[in-house]
Amino acid sequence: MSGLGLYEIRDIRGVKFAFLGFNGVGGRVDRAELKREIDLVRPKADVVVVQFHWGKEYELMPTSAAGIAPDNPREIGHLAIDDGADLVIGNHPHWVEPVEIYNGKLITYAHGNFIFDQMWSQETREGVVGSYTFYGSRLVRVDYRPLVIDNYAQPRWLDDTSGEGKTIIDRMAGASERLAAG
Repeated sequence: MSGLGLYEIRDIRGVKFAFLGFNGVGGRVDRAELKREIDLVRPKADVVVVQFHWGKEYELMPTSAAGIAPDNPREIGHLAIDDGADLVIGNHPHWVEPVEIYNGKLITYAHGNFIFDQMWSQETREGVVGSYTFYGSRLVRVDYRPLVIDNYAQPRWLDDTSGEGKTIIDRMAGASERLAAG
């Protein structure tokens, strides 16, 4: 369940990571509960990662979807950072969406699909897997490895410097630049 006070804390090489999850599909994210849970884990963790199920499906830019995902992902992502999150990772749109640096912290809006059966469009067949490298409690490197889904739910890694993989990474980077520009 998400947003119900459940969390996980993992010690990875001496750094304590807290993981929280919230659902913004089918209803709004409870803002008071978001703050309460971040405040609950903050003293127990060096890094707080908040994950969201949010946003309108099949869109390149993070946006709300009336009746489905009513919260604006940018507003909720910013709120999570303001409340004390160190990293925000979102998903639900089924397309790769941009990333944003907000108050020095990373928000990844959507990684796209990984193992899924939506073969009906190029964008729903694409995804990225994020690798987030920390030095102590500081995020120092982020890499995204692109993939494409073949034959219904069979992910295939792509080269991020050419062809399809470069197209995915370039689209993500372009959307990130547009998001940053306003």
